[in-house]
Amino acid sequence: MKCVACSAQVPDDAAFCPRCGAQLAAATPRRSRERTDLDRSADDAPPAAAQAFSRRRPAADDPEEDLWRGTYSPKAMIGTWAGLAALSATTVGVGLALTRDGRIWGGIFLAILAAWLLAALTLLYRRLSIHYRLTSQRLFQERGILMRTIDRVEVIDMHDITFQQGIIERLLGVGTIQIRSSDRTDPTLWMRGIENVGDVAAKIDAARRREQVRRSVRIDQI
Repeated sequence: MKCVACSAQVPDDAAFCPRCGAQLAAATPRRSRERTDLDRSADDAPPAAAQAFSRRRPAADDPEEDLWRGTYSPKAMIGTWAGLAALSATTVGVGLALTRDGRIWGGIFLAILAAWLLAALTLLYRRLSIHYRLTSQRLFQERGILMRTIDRVEVIDMHDITFQQGIIERLLGVGTIQIRSSDRTDPTLWMRGIENVGDVAAKIDAARRREQVRRSVRIDQI
């Protein structure tokens, strides 16, 4: 390389001319420039935690599809109705054996009627106040009539999905689903009175696995 001031031959990596001391504008070697570009790219790159978080964040245009909707199933109270029927029959039988007093029988019938009415109101309240909605990304649980509480759980944050059934519930196909997640507000979510409980639990688990694949997140990273 020649010095632009005195035309003396100087090394390619020299910053100043050894003869006249002039500064060489093109002194920065190409390799150094390439290094600088690489260093700048490395500095601009997000850390590993941020990259993992970015993989977990859905894109703004990701479609969220409804997969299932449900509410408290009347079949979940079949055991209650059976218990009330047995209790009513037993009460009537004992009453017939002990007394024929009309006033006592009036009290017995009022007590039986109040028990059945309470059970019916309980079923009505649960049907109106509990609603579930599963999408491809989230699970919603709505509770309440006048005052409503909505719990939202990201399906990708779910750790474990199990369901429980009693003897009568197994015959009717209803049960309770328990979901454990990393949600800070409500880490354990109970879904009671779910009809076709096995199929619903399978849908929730399938949605969780699809979301993990879509965001390239392994279970041990959640």
